[in-house]
Amino acid sequence: MTRSQLLVCLPFLCGACWIACLAVGAEASAANESAEGDLKTARADAAKTYQRQVEPFLSTYCAPCHNVKHHKADVTFNVPLKNPVSPSLRTLWKRAAEQIATRVMPPEDAESPSIEERKAVLDWMVAVRRLTPKDPGRFVIR
Repeated sequence: MTRSQLLVCLPFLCGACWIACLAVGAEASAANESAEGDLKTARADAAKTYQRQVEPFLSTYCAPCHNVKHHKADVTFNVPLKNPVSPSLRTLWKRAAEQIATRVMPPEDAESPSIEERKAVLDWMVAVRRLTPKDPGRFVIR
């Protein structure tokens, strides 16, 4: 129960109900703080994994063909290398994960990553998708 809901209900609550509402509010607040702490920890872990495993993967296997000069299939990894958790990159990560999982990318004539490297990058991409807020889309004035 939020504070504003509590204030609306305040005149109608007896003493026992008031104490129960405070207890429920305190539990909800503690749960929110715990969830926010878990989210911060998960984001920090994702950032470490990105620096340790994903960035080298992208630099080695993706960036040679998908950069500012050569953006094959209209894909470039220059921006993701600078800010990998941007909500606007959700589509790029999803598309890249599909290509890596199906072994379409990198192509057969290029250097190929190991199964462990692929798995680490795919796991990171799934985790980042859960950690970044969804892009709400275009703002429409009505």
